[in-house]
Amino acid sequence: MGMRPSTHYPDTDWNMGEFFVISRFQGSGYGYRVFKKVIELHPGKWEVMVIPENKPAISFWHNSIGQIYEKYDYKTVTVAFDEQNPTRILFRFETNE
Repeated sequence: MGMRPSTHYPDTDWNMGEFFVISRFQGSGYGYRVFKKVIELHPGKWEVMVIPENKPAISFWHNSIGQIYEKYDYKTVTVAFDEQNPTRILFRFETNE
């Protein structure tokens, strides 16, 4: 059994640990479609964390999550798993099963 990825809230079911769209496909809608399919396949409580300096990623997550969910949490948190970059923007939402 593998190690559970770090999450901010203990009741989180899923953490988007890595999500990257190569520049050639950014803005094409592929990232949104992949994100939507992943959450359809894995219902539950989700967390997505982004470093505050990554403005394009923050915008992507606001737009992508906001297209699906009217309400979602968004706040700045401090994480224990990264001493060099402890500040994260945390997106939290729950899928409709």
